[in-house]
Amino acid sequence: VPETGGGGARSCLAVFHLPREYDNFRLVDAAGKERGITVLMQRGSRLEAFFNAQPGEKLRLELSAGEKKHKMAELTSGLIHVAKKFTGRPVNSEEEFRSCWDSAVFAGAGFAERVYAGVNPFSPGQNSLHRYYGYINIDKAGEYTFFTASTDASFLLIDGRIIASWPGRHSVWGGLSGEFSGRVRLATGRHNFEYLHANFQSAYYAIAAWMPPDAKKPEPIPGTAFTPVSRAEVGRTFNGEGIAMPDFSWTQGPMLDFYGERMFMVSFFPRDSVRRWQWGDGTTGRGDERTHFYFRPGIYTVVMETDAGGQEQQVDVASIYDQTFVNDHDALSMVEAALKQQKNIGIQPEGYRFLAEALIALKQAETGSQYYRSMLLRQEAVPPEVVFDFFRNLILAALLEKENYEAAEMELTRLLGTLKQPESLAAARLEYAVLLLNCLNRPDEAAAQLAVVEKGKLGKDIRPVYDRLQADLILMEKGVIAAKEYYGRMDSLTKKMNRSQILQSNGVVINIRNCLVLEKYQDAMDYLDKLEESRPEMRLEPELQLLRAKALMALGRPRAAAVCFERVLRLEPTAVVGAEAALFLGDYHWERRELSLARNYLHQVLEMAPRSREAVAAEKLLRQTGRETER
Repeated sequence: VPETGGGGARSCLAVFHLPREYDNFRLVDAAGKERGITVLMQRGSRLEAFFNAQPGEKLRLELSAGEKKHKMAELTSGLIHVAKKFTGRPVNSEEEFRSCWDSAVFAGAGFAERVYAGVNPFSPGQNSLHRYYGYINIDKAGEYTFFTASTDASFLLIDGRIIASWPGRHSVWGGLSGEFSGRVRLATGRHNFEYLHANFQSAYYAIAAWMPPDAKKPEPIPGTAFTPVSRAEVGRTFNGEGIAMPDFSWTQGPMLDFYGERMFMVSFFPRDSVRRWQWGDGTTGRGDERTHFYFRPGIYTVVMETDAGGQEQQVDVASIYDQTFVNDHDALSMVEAALKQQKNIGIQPEGYRFLAEALIALKQAETGSQYYRSMLLRQEAVPPEVVFDFFRNLILAALLEKENYEAAEMELTRLLGTLKQPESLAAARLEYAVLLLNCLNRPDEAAAQLAVVEKGKLGKDIRPVYDRLQADLILMEKGVIAAKEYYGRMDSLTKKMNRSQILQSNGVVINIRNCLVLEKYQDAMDYLDKLEESRPEMRLEPELQLLRAKALMALGRPRAAAVCFERVLRLEPTAVVGAEAALFLGDYHWERRELSLARNYLHQVLEMAPRSREAVAAEKLLRQTGRETER
């Protein structure tokens, strides 16, 4: 126990790492007398506990196998925070809080400096209960005013009596000016302090403040008022003969979360020179390694091997709520370290999915390309969908955005030649078929590629893409009537909607038009995609496809827009819609100096809408193409 300069026993916090084979312990002093010890939290082999001791005193933790039986310690200094999870019923009194507390599920416990929190450190703030308790020291006798401000219900008690309370459900803002307070006259010395907080919402705030005698304004109760705890220095472990045993400690560092995929960093601190680590996830490490990344929660048996022997500990890797707040710079450093681990010793299968999501989220295109190549070499270790999903989101997406379709085709065919997993192979073939039809306008080749796709190997989320592509190919080959029949057999939200709901859903078209007017082109594409996903038959609406083509044009993808405009003409559009599509195609092919095609489309404009503005523009272009031909 460290020297503090003050006399008297005080509570001391210690973190022990128990060897795996020992699950019973007791704390004894120099005379062999048992001393109480209270466990705050235990996660695997890591034990966080407190006991009472004099400054400079040396105590011994005796370990053995068997049933846990140890004397409990009473708190003498400091402020303990215990959190639980509950169902979220209203709390309007101290009695209701105590009732909820008795049936709630433990979430975590530890010492807090003071009651001044904007986050629950143990779990999400929603539907959580919190009890802060300890002793507050009063240096000057007199009348004290105590305040509470919190999200939802809070109660501040001194010596077991409520002084300030704010029950019910509410935001924190109504209490930040000191509206909820109470006064109490206190003598000098130590007084029991308790703060109860029931939080129902995702936001979390808990503030206990005071105004001592002669103070002019309230302030958060400082940590010094609670006589902070000491932190004991933990020595190494010895066997029954007094010989030092191989020993190590560990702590869980930051946790990264990208779209639900998680990575946990654990740091290890050995007391001896290490020959080798067994990390408990099927990988082994060199002796100089001190950090390891895990990609799913669980208890891992970590083995440290030294020249003098080894030690095993149970490392409990868990989601710790307050360890998710990592800036992008530090997150990137962690991801780069995890990539080195993947290259040198390997990672869990879930790690490949996490790294793929992380590199995309952190916009690391160059590193992502290297990682993609490494995944191709280790496909047997990678979850089936990860390789292709990563290729599509990082590499293919960039090529499609730039309309570099030939390069996209080359990369896809190269990928098809290397993929080994049936699920990834089916998804890649489907993507290739979509590229051939919607971007390269080669329907015959698209149909041939789709014919070899094993639909049963596709994930449920992309099977509708297969069905829509099949319908598009039927439209190309057999026309609108046959395509309508095929679309009629597909799952559609339309089949579950009444007439009013259908009319309301069709109002999305107005939103799409507004997006185009406001130049929110990607929003327009998102509306179109969602509409066609829920109601696939809407792909047969010429006006919708015209709007999609215009959005593609505005997004700088004229080649894809041209394919979409051709689709409009196959859907038997009205004269106005058809003339607009044909005019674009005439202009598009004229700019590419495909004059014969250009004239064909421009003549279609004149046939469909001879008195329209499109017809005037078409005649002008026809004259220009005529002069171009003469040259």
